Amino acid sequence: MLISELLIAAPEGALRSARLKRRRIRDYVPPRQTLALVFLTAVSMLLIIATTVAFLDDAPRVSAEELRKNWSPYYPEFAFRCASGFVEEADFSGIGNIPWILSVAAVGVALSLFALRKIVTRPPFDSDPELQDADEKQREMSARAVVQACGVLLTSSLAACAYFMSKAFSFTCQSSYTLMLGNVMEALSYVSAAALIYFLITLARASRSQAVAH
Repeated sequence: MLISELLIAAPEGALRSARLKRRRIRDYVPPRQTLALVFLTAVSMLLIIATTVAFLDDAPRVSAEELRKNWSPYYPEFAFRCASGFVEEADFSGIGNIPWILSVAAVGVALSLFALRKIVTRPPFDSDPELQDADEKQREMSARAVVQACGVLLTSSLAACAYFMSKAFSFTCQSSYTLMLGNVMEALSYVSAAALIYFLITLARASRSQAVAH
């Protein structure tokens, strides 16, 4: 995210010096994109948690101790007791990466906030009105680039998590209920993928316009 803030070269001119003006991050980020990203992330996390709890309530995970006792010496990492009473081994290939994916996304969000804070608090021009306008414009463009780059990271992470969960829910303890949970996650993966494409396009356009401007 810090790289995005450096996409735009600093305008040439007088030295930057401090000026008394209260700047807030929300004054520079694109409001619609930011609100859409926050809304999608919040809804996605709620759906991920809710569907996981619902699935485990319908098909609780078998404890490792029980698996060692009944499946020894080789036992699966994930096994669930289905509503029918049978214990079913789950092919959760990829789902084990979800904690890592979400961790990377969380780090990306933290770096994005740090970059936005850096954009807002850096010393401005105060000697020439034209330089002041250029400085404000640069802050807005830099903040927009950071939000769009963060959008790419978050939507790609959410799309991957939803895809892995949709496959896991759809093919484990198959029933109309688990298939419904899988369909919910599959729909979320499509929405996240569409949002990813949108943020990729907007980020590419912004980078192109910056290159033309310079």
